[in-house]
Amino acid sequence: MFNACRGEEWDPNVSVFTQLKLLQIEVNSLKSWKATNDNFPFLERLVLRSCYHLKEIPIEFADINTLQLIELDSCLPILAESAARIQQEQQDLGNDPMDVRIITSRCGNS
Repeated sequence: MFNACRGEEWDPNVSVFTQLKLLQIEVNSLKSWKATNDNFPFLERLVLRSCYHLKEIPIEFADINTLQLIELDSCLPILAESAARIQQEQQDLGNDPMDVRIITSRCGNS
């Protein structure tokens, strides 16, 4: 939803998105995000596009065992490193393999 996440910080801890399977965040000024796995218990896909200021995906996303894909497009390279840490943590927890997809070279290498 356009302008659903405005400002530099997003703390959705007052909300639980129990039915959400796809979370897509695009073109914003978001710098930090305090979400946990409890906010998105059935999330399958996380898509971040043109999030030029965001430096980290909360590590708690590694605890979402339904998460299958993190897709990054036109983001900072450090965000790709954050996604890779979540992917590794998921593997360490014995979850099904989660994919990290980097769409543009600005995000780093996939």
